[in-house]
Amino acid sequence: TANHVRELEPAIIVVSLINDVATYKIGAFTTNREDRLLEFLTDFVNKQDGAFVKASGDVPFDATAKAVAACRATGFTTVTYVPTR
Repeated sequence: TANHVRELEPAIIVVSLINDVATYKIGAFTTNREDRLLEFLTDFVNKQDGAFVKASGDVPFDATAKAVAACRATGFTTVTYVPTR
């Protein structure tokens, strides 16, 4: 099930621009809506493992900040930002 996957996989949120719209991808889940991102992150069980936010340089800072804030708001103990090229 989808929830089973969220028990085992680390939370890695990849922030990218698709048609100039900030998009959040976690595994097979993709959204450009902050509320859906929050909803999806809430279901993770292994929040003590932390979350990782990856974003390339062309992504606006506020989009990356929203991903980090969503991780914190849903209870992840640590959130690590990983810039990519």
